[in-house]
Formats: sequence, C-alpha cells, structure tokens
Amino acid sequence: MQFKKSLYIALAIYTQTLSVSYTHAASYGSATWDEADNQIKLNTVCANHTYGSISSRKCRAKVSKYFVKQCKAYEKKYAAASTKNRAKYKNGKSKYCYAARRFKIVD
Repeated sequence: MQFKKSLYIALAIYTQTLSVSYTHAASYGSATWDEADNQIKLNTVCANHTYGSISSRKCRAKVSKYFVKQCKAYEKKYAAASTKNRAKYKNGKSKYCYAARRFKIVD
C-alpha cells in the first residue's frame, strides 16, 4: 500500500512538472496566448477579451500584425546568422511564421 501511494505521488508530481515545462503563456500589450511545444495555440490568442467584442477584434488585428512583424524579424536574423548560430533563431522563426500564416483576425 505504501509503495502504491508513493508511486502515485511521484507520478502526480512528474505529470505536473511536464505540463508546466512545455506550456506557458505569452503576451503582447493587452493580448495573451498560450504556447506549447514551440507553437502558439491560435485558439487562445486574445482569449482574455470577450469573444466578438470590439476590444477582441482590435486585439486580434494588432496581434496579427505582431506575428507578421516577428516572423520577418526572425527570418532576417536566421538568414544573417552563421550556420553555427542559426539554431538560436530557428524556433522563433518557426513559431511566429506559422502563427502569421495561420492566424485569422476573424474566426
């Protein structure tokens, strides 16, 4: 019985640790979103605003431009970096360029 309880507690702590290390929230101005595995969860962008409200629409428009701007910046840094240092910019480029291509201001 003691072994089962210890194993369960250890498993619970391990599971909590995994979820915290791979998921985090990010923000830009009044916009927030969640990220997991170096990808922006697009359905969480501007979720801190009431869906369909004017503030939500403004937030989504602003964030859309931000994603495009970040994508271009990371592409430029990636292209200018030496082969040795490219890995430093690859994740940002991948994350923001994916979001820039896929994110829609209006669902």
